[in-house]
Amino acid sequence: MTSMSFVEPPSAFLLDWQSAELAAVEHMRTLGFVDAQKTQAGADGGIDVESAEAAAQVKFYANPVGRPDIQRLRGAAHDYRLAVFYSTGGYTGEAVAYADQARVALFQMDPYGQAKPTSQLATLLAEPEHIQERKERLEELKALRYQLASASFEQDLRLYAQFVRQTPLNPEESTVYSHVASALEQSVTRFKTAVGGRQFQDADDASEEINKRIEFLGWITGTELRASYENLEAAISHGWSLDSSPGSDYLLHLAATGAFNLRDLAVKFLKDWQEILPDGVSTIALEDEELRKAAGMLLSASFDQSILSAELLHQVKESVRSGVQRVHGTATSIFRILFDKHMQLDLARPRSLVAGLLRVNALTDRINRQLNAS
Repeated sequence: MTSMSFVEPPSAFLLDWQSAELAAVEHMRTLGFVDAQKTQAGADGGIDVESAEAAAQVKFYANPVGRPDIQRLRGAAHDYRLAVFYSTGGYTGEAVAYADQARVALFQMDPYGQAKPTSQLATLLAEPEHIQERKERLEELKALRYQLASASFEQDLRLYAQFVRQTPLNPEESTVYSHVASALEQSVTRFKTAVGGRQFQDADDASEEINKRIEFLGWITGTELRASYENLEAAISHGWSLDSSPGSDYLLHLAATGAFNLRDLAVKFLKDWQEILPDGVSTIALEDEELRKAAGMLLSASFDQSILSAELLHQVKESVRSGVQRVHGTATSIFRILFDKHMQLDLARPRSLVAGLLRVNALTDRINRQLNAS
């Protein structure tokens, strides 16, 4: 086997299990797992570090780790291509033998966080040519995921720009809003530039600035204006739901899910205003049973399109499209009625209602784009 020759991460004396986990994150990144990060506290199966391709457990022990711990990791990491174990106390001979059989990479970590392979798979992972190949593949994947987050941030920018055009702000609010919104736009541009250049640490820093400014603007606009995400992973997840790339296999799934969300979103924003609506106008119509059925059929078909012929699938898609237009039309009419009532009383439009209308419009547009592209 080729000996390990890559550059180790900077050394620091390990004081506790938290510092050992951070050392494992850095070591995995040197192995080419560029998206490695600590898991949230309480992750299933004791997984401490994860990447798109690997899950790792870290034991800050003085004694050698035995076979049972390796077996438990192998089971917990079944959704990942690779399982990696770090131990400060080494491993028993039985643990190493099992790891070689079960394809688990074992690394022993010294008091300064330096990790050395102690199993066959670990030695293989540490070979320079494999590190470079893995790094390139995962950098591409990470860039795609960050681009999804960029889509989320850009949607926020559009919604905030529309909001300020439709909502009167007092002079103090207007000054604060303009300053923070301008800084937000610059941070989003910085994020996109960093992602384009594969400078992921710069992108992470920019995302923190973005979320701080979005949270601040929430005090002026209301948190209802955006989807709920407070960190980069949540923004990536939301960005996935925005996709409308032609030919994407999951577009039907996104469109169907969006249709269900549209009903819920419209009801959420309007149900508390039912009492002041004119006779004959009701938010009950927003629950549109026909749309629920059509969206359910489309969701089922999205998992296996062989369920329906092309003609029938087209029919179901058109049923969803019609239902989306009905719900959007009903919601828009109710929003306008409420806006008119406030105008008659010489009151400003409630910001929560403005935010609701913008969200409903944005979601309707997204669903239609996904249906058109599917």
